[in-house]
Amino acid sequence: MKYHPMKSSPNRLLGFEISHLSGVQQIVLTFGGSIGFNLIYGCLQEYMVVHIFERKFGIFMSLLQTCSFALCAYLQRLHLKESNTRKIPIRWYFLLSFAQSSAMALGNVGMMHLNYAAKVLFKSTKALPMMLWGTVFLKLRYQRRDYLS
Repeated sequence: MKYHPMKSSPNRLLGFEISHLSGVQQIVLTFGGSIGFNLIYGCLQEYMVVHIFERKFGIFMSLLQTCSFALCAYLQRLHLKESNTRKIPIRWYFLLSFAQSSAMALGNVGMMHLNYAAKVLFKSTKALPMMLWGTVFLKLRYQRRDYLS
């Protein structure tokens, strides 16, 4: 598999141009936003699963999440006025969406028995199997510090 670097394009965050900021400011803004939005997401998900759905309907919760992701992707596409030409075959989109939806559904069903903190702890171990997959099947090489981090 050959690596194709992406073309340089303007940096956008939530639809706003951030290319005028320094590299350090962009990193702080994106990492801070990622942590902030993950905290909000975790609190809302814990609240919905425990208090609204009473630890039931994990699959339905996944359906709601998948539909909201699709809506956000559609709105982003409208906002950025991107062309509708696909660069990747449609079967890969379906395979990826099936895998992501299944992982999300299983995680939400797991929250019927665990709290959100335990779910995050289990999800954080995902990097090691992915690195093993990359090493064995994609012949990727990682530095020792990557395994330790």
